Amino acid sequence: MLGYRNDAVSFLPDAASNVFAPGWDTSRSRDSQNSFLTSSGLGSPFPEDAKLCAALASFWPAVAPDNGRTFGNDGFGNQLPMLDQELGFHPKHDRVKSGEVVSSKGWDGEFGPFFEVVSGKLHVNYVDIARSDYVSHALAGDFKVSLTAEIQSEELITRHQALQVCESIITAGANTDVFLCVVRNIDDWAVAGAGAAQLQGRGYELEFAELRGAVKPTSEQNRVRREVQKRHTCQLGSNGIAYKDGSSAFIFRALP
Repeated sequence: MLGYRNDAVSFLPDAASNVFAPGWDTSRSRDSQNSFLTSSGLGSPFPEDAKLCAALASFWPAVAPDNGRTFGNDGFGNQLPMLDQELGFHPKHDRVKSGEVVSSKGWDGEFGPFFEVVSGKLHVNYVDIARSDYVSHALAGDFKVSLTAEIQSEELITRHQALQVCESIITAGANTDVFLCVVRNIDDWAVAGAGAAQLQGRGYELEFAELRGAVKPTSEQNRVRREVQKRHTCQLGSNGIAYKDGSSAFIFRALP
């Protein structure tokens, strides 16, 4: 409102949407100084708009985060990967069952992906995007801005760089579906326990799954699973990278 402080003003990356994609995602607003474009209206009243933008490689990152891996990266790549705690921990997640973390829903009211063993074979369990109901989640108050509101641009850039490094190192087979199942931030590899003793400092752990076979239903109507052909682990620290393909030993590569 003219003459009053406007707390709805947004900054990059949302305020730049007029540069990258003008249209329904921006509105005109003004304060006592100037007129400007703002995204404070988001996709309201259509939460499905946020779902579409989130699926398109974090097209609208501050309000519709890059949640392609919630849906098994089924046709959706990642650019600014979200952490496991931001996507939510399913009750059957290994870290929940071990007591390390408490089960909790993610920013969008869904549970994130996880590895599970079914009939002696490793699978990934994730949400079927065709059965994910963001409207119901919104009406139930399950959207949690608190999980993503404090993420700064520097952090998103660092995650993107970590993803690029790992994708350049893992040796996935040709024409295979690769799913980014795990993304963890590590405060100190000396405490967390790295795959290679040389790894030091703060960093990330990313785990990828090469998938095979058809999508299978689970006992939960909105979730499915696929069998894992090979599991890749990539650990990044302040001084280098430790990675392994499948059951092979970790290999350490120092940063240049």
